[in-house]
Amino acid sequence: MWRVERPDIDTGITFDQCIGVIRNPGLRGRMNGIRQEILDRSAHYDALAEVEELHLIMAHEAGVLYPQVWKFA
Repeated sequence: MWRVERPDIDTGITFDQCIGVIRNPGLRGRMNGIRQEILDRSAHYDALAEVEELHLIMAHEAGVLYPQVWKFA
């Protein structure tokens, strides 16, 4: 593995810009409803990256968290 510089991008601003173009008010509302979770997970990712522990991120499937399993074809 090698280190890469983290881009200077604010998660909240990026998320707001992305959902700002959604025309469907229901979808935009649902996206706004998960905004804080996106920000929280981004902060968690950053914290794990800082200490080289990204491998500890859990995979999410059908509302249940599972340890990440890599499958190769």
